Amino acid sequence: MCFCNGLVLKCSLVLAITLLAILSVLDIAEDIKNHGQTTPRGRMMLVMCYVLNSFIIAILCAGVYAAIREKLKLLQLLILALISYFVGKMSLWIVAGNQGVLEQLVVQFWYKLTLIVSLICIVLLTCFCLRIKDDDGEDPPFS
Repeated sequence: MCFCNGLVLKCSLVLAITLLAILSVLDIAEDIKNHGQTTPRGRMMLVMCYVLNSFIIAILCAGVYAAIREKLKLLQLLILALISYFVGKMSLWIVAGNQGVLEQLVVQFWYKLTLIVSLICIVLLTCFCLRIKDDDGEDPPFS
């Protein structure tokens, strides 16, 4: 169903998950640095970023295990968590964009990079889940 070898997908997925975890830590560090420079509304948005990043770091730890052991149900939950993370970060970006100058402190380089890498993780994870389903010989869902 997918064009890549299972081992290549697994290695690239584990690397992408690790990269996303590292970038989330860097995003938290940048938010902590900017915490004192913002308005109370900006601080609230930064706290929401802390929560989202902490949430995804904890989930990514389980995701590495699921990718290595090829646990399909955990991988599907990881897809759901990554999509929720992506939608949450995009929503914060839209809200911060409507606040004007505040956008510079909330939506910085690491913030944007975590969004891009999370999208890459979603694509790789979807391909890997399809590969696992294909290798198991089961019927694909919705058929």
